Amino acid sequence: MSEPEVPTLVAWEDASRGLASRVLGTLLDVFRPTLAAPALAQGGLPPALAFALLTTLPFIAVFATVEYTHTLSVAPGFVVQVLGHASSALIARDVALACSLGVGIEFGELLLLAAPFITLARAYGAPDRWRAGVRLFLYRAWLSPVLAVTALLVSLSAPQLAPAAYMAWLLAPRLAMLFSMRATARVACGTSALASWLVVGVALTVHVFGQRLLLRAVEPLLPDGTWVELVLRSASP
Repeated sequence: MSEPEVPTLVAWEDASRGLASRVLGTLLDVFRPTLAAPALAQGGLPPALAFALLTTLPFIAVFATVEYTHTLSVAPGFVVQVLGHASSALIARDVALACSLGVGIEFGELLLLAAPFITLARAYGAPDRWRAGVRLFLYRAWLSPVLAVTALLVSLSAPQLAPAAYMAWLLAPRLAMLFSMRATARVACGTSALASWLVVGVALTVHVFGQRLLLRAVEPLLPDGTWVELVLRSASP
């Protein structure tokens, strides 16, 4: 059996492919982290940033509008209710603030994971390959927002499955990122096998503790009953 061909380009950066093929091929890289890692060491940051914005902002907006607004409520069965007779202008401001909070929370959490990873991968690997770490997080930024909206849809269509859906959302992106980070550190950033696990372990630890601080900072701005309360409650002794 022949060895699978190692791509030299991230699918998103392959101009010979159609738009749908480029997006789908890049999304599927999450299931082949070792095979996809070498391409992360090639290319620049602008295409990766464009992909991150394209695949995260719409999902963040949907999730934030449902979870973080004070003037709207979405009940099971996708029944939308306006709370407190809010005006259209107030709802618009509320949605804008909610989306801003959503972007801040999402990219704040991503930075908590990316910063220690990139710093340590550069220290223990090849210093000139640090962009591979940045590109990894930009090309995998979609994981949490997409799974968040999936969990939201499940909870609204089948409320009895909501706890399991939200738990899967909280855990699945971390597991997927763990394998992608380890492969990228080892293959794209040039760390040793042992150092790659060290880099990943420290990054995940920083993220776990940093997430608690971030969520506590934004909690007063959020309505009651959000997933943020669930996370903070689970972290309490």
